[in-house]
Amino acid sequence: MAGAPSVNLRAVLTKSEILGHLSAEQIEFLSARCTVRRCAMGETVFERGTPGTSLLGVISGPVKVSVLSADGRELILNIIKPGEVFGEIGLRLIELLCRRLRTTSQQVEEMQFLELPVRLARALLHLAETDGANVTRGRRLNMRLSQSDLGMLIGASRERISLHGSATGCSATKAGM
Repeated sequence: MAGAPSVNLRAVLTKSEILGHLSAEQIEFLSARCTVRRCAMGETVFERGTPGTSLLGVISGPVKVSVLSADGRELILNIIKPGEVFGEIGLRLIELLCRRLRTTSQQVEEMQFLELPVRLARALLHLAETDGANVTRGRRLNMRLSQSDLGMLIGASRERISLHGSATGCSATKAGM
């Protein structure tokens, strides 16, 4: 890439906490497939929903990982420093870890930006989609969760879950839990 800084990619990959354990041949294989890209401060490197087909490494300067609320408030989830890697690559383990990290990041984002009734509704919908069975009037969860469990899942007390469930006509029993 024209204008890109000269970088010893093998050295960068070898120093990586995630990739440093690879053999010299594997490091050589990866470095041959790497490209160096210079990014301006504040430039978006990738956005949520972009297909995860690459692993990105920071050579110099920090990279901020953040999300925006619907009204434009920013929540910084992580700051990636030089020598660290981020992004996704097609390895099953890294995909799984990234999926779990995204779920955790989304939960933190929702606890920060969303009111309890919205968080509760989203959690119940997610559980119904991932671990539910079709029934005559919708979906029924295949697992049993107490109001305390639901509260711990979305960052609320059992009492607040009970209060909001009662106010909306929803209970653990009616929700199929």
